[in-house]
Amino acid sequence: MSAQLTYRFRLLADFLLNSYSQLFFSDNRCFAWLLLLSSFVDPWSGLCGLIALLVAFLGAWGLKLPESPIRKGVYGYNALLTGLVMGIYFENGPEFWMMLFLGAFFTFLISVWLTSLLFKANLPLLGLPFLAGIWTILLSVRSFDALTLNERGLFMLNEVYRLGGNNLLQFYEFIQYPPIPDFWIVFLKSLGAIFFQYNVLSGIFIAAGILIYSRIAFSLSLLGFTTGYYFYQFIGGGTAELYYSFVGFNFILASISLGGFFVVPSFRSYGLVVILTPVMAMLVSALNYLFKDLQIPLYSLPFNFLILLMIYVLRLNFTGKGIQLVQQQAFQPEKNLYRHLNEQTRFAHHVAISLHPPFWGEWVVSQDDHGKITHLGEWRHAWDFVVKDDKALTYKPPGTQLTDYYAYNLPVLSPAAGTVVEIMDGVEDNPVGGVELQKNWGNTVVLWHGNLLYSKLSHLKTGSIPLKVGQTVQKGDTLGVCGNSGRSPEPHIHFQVQATPYIGSRTIQYPLAYYLEKKNKEWTFHSFGYPKEGSTIRSINTSRLLQQAFNWPIGKVWLWEFKDNKGHASMYRWEVLCDEWGNRYLWCPRTKSAAWFNLNDSCFWFYHFSGDKNSLLYHFYRATYKVPFSVEKEIQFVEEFPLHLICNNLTRYVQDFLSPFGLFMKADYGYLPSKTDDPHHPTKITLQTQTTGRLFNKLFYKSNYHIEVGTKGIYRISISELNGEAVCIED
Repeated sequence: MSAQLTYRFRLLADFLLNSYSQLFFSDNRCFAWLLLLSSFVDPWSGLCGLIALLVAFLGAWGLKLPESPIRKGVYGYNALLTGLVMGIYFENGPEFWMMLFLGAFFTFLISVWLTSLLFKANLPLLGLPFLAGIWTILLSVRSFDALTLNERGLFMLNEVYRLGGNNLLQFYEFIQYPPIPDFWIVFLKSLGAIFFQYNVLSGIFIAAGILIYSRIAFSLSLLGFTTGYYFYQFIGGGTAELYYSFVGFNFILASISLGGFFVVPSFRSYGLVVILTPVMAMLVSALNYLFKDLQIPLYSLPFNFLILLMIYVLRLNFTGKGIQLVQQQAFQPEKNLYRHLNEQTRFAHHVAISLHPPFWGEWVVSQDDHGKITHLGEWRHAWDFVVKDDKALTYKPPGTQLTDYYAYNLPVLSPAAGTVVEIMDGVEDNPVGGVELQKNWGNTVVLWHGNLLYSKLSHLKTGSIPLKVGQTVQKGDTLGVCGNSGRSPEPHIHFQVQATPYIGSRTIQYPLAYYLEKKNKEWTFHSFGYPKEGSTIRSINTSRLLQQAFNWPIGKVWLWEFKDNKGHASMYRWEVLCDEWGNRYLWCPRTKSAAWFNLNDSCFWFYHFSGDKNSLLYHFYRATYKVPFSVEKEIQFVEEFPLHLICNNLTRYVQDFLSPFGLFMKADYGYLPSKTDDPHHPTKITLQTQTTGRLFNKLFYKSNYHIEVGTKGIYRISISELNGEAVCIED
């Protein structure tokens, strides 16, 4: 088989399976096969749905549409629904096949158009093309006498008996009316109705698939249906409408989509499902009156309308609080939730442009946010820094001269690369205890770092600023030296961040990046934080060797050989690629795995993994989840992994059910002190990290990693969990 033919076949296979799973907002292959199987409980309808999918694929391929939506099934699932309905309604014949082809192709065209249109409005496609396609067909065939309605369902018992006798008839009656409570029969038939297979057996296949795909989705489907079921009983509507129409599956799809797919699952999203289900019931009843004269079914119209309405409303929430829409879709409620929780804790204060402490050595925060002296009102977000000795004094006795103060004449550094936009100089230093209130900021430098981000450093020594407006500086460049100008009774550095380039601008809250903080004689590493008054902090010393080892340009290729302790060897090729959003990632073609990463001048970190959790790339992702570019022994920390990427056992599945309400499991990344042959000019560095799993804070899993870095980059990874090591044989 030629490579091109193989490629087309794989594209077709992806298109077909993903079209089935797309109906439940999933990309799970096992779930897709179960859904395909459920659609063939009525074989004729299932076959028509599959043929409609082939028509849509040929249309997308023939029109040379983008590969990504084809592969994901975006252009297919609405045509699938159209084919399923036509298989239910109409008799076989040449007229039928022509209408099936035309209906599927028309639905596909509507899918392509609405995908583009709704993408611009940041809204999902849902089932709108299916509604447009099937309603067009049902209305148009009233003028076509050659197309006849299918009468198979009217004499189903006779047909079953004719095909398999009494035994098959008894089996059919058993699966249609099993000895279980009425609630479960209606629930399973409502699930089957999503594929227009209104029987219990289809519902069982779909329920099993949902449970495999997502425990949250399963609980939401039950919650939404239960709410609707008992609302109908309470309001006096009865359950007949649930039996013989498509009301039940509207409840189920709306619950899954709003409770855990488009919205981050939480107790709030579950509450939203309980509130919106009766609203949907009212919407169904109202729309039925409008559509009864047209004599066409509502199908999923209530679901589509309510979901689009709620997503539009929720997009107006810019607070970052309450019910949150999923920003980057993982196609599983658990993944959406665990990634959201991980990003909340891991990147809570993370910013794109890192501002570092504007000094070397140890300095103490003498005044922080909302300081009692001068950091008030519009200028409350700022830090004042001084230098203290072991006795907590800022000066050598007697402290009457400026030169007695430890901070005086120490260099003030640029917190990041930037451009000088304003300078004030020529303000004389105050004597100790004196202040200048007219030019209260004293000698000052304002730097622009990009976008609406400026930093201001004040109270510098007069004549010490070696810069000009318009000059560019790099992180760590000298801006001047610490003085005592302006409103400054003793030498200190005033450091603030602002959104405008003027001296005296109001401040904005912005974290310091990558510093060490001393507490009880122990140093703690902080990635992004807000040092408090009394804190002693210092910058980290970066290692050029680590910076070079983790700076991977697009197109970089690695060849790795992994050997376990039994001598078995495997080869892996990795390449650095760039996705459509401009994000870099490592790609392993052999295992179809990818790990997305980012870095700045002080740190490297992975932020997403997708693929095979038995692959070498997966363990590399875990081993180097976050690596500061420093070999200082004080740098050690713990960060959390997204739970779904580490723990994968029965207990985790129990956690999935409870995860919207709280976590009793954790997965941590531990960064331990690195080892080096030379702390000042290393040629070899060994990084030590570990992955741990905790259940109610009790350790139940641990894996250790050693990553060796040399002058040519990363060259060896030891993995305790696999009892082996990987060696880079080509870089």
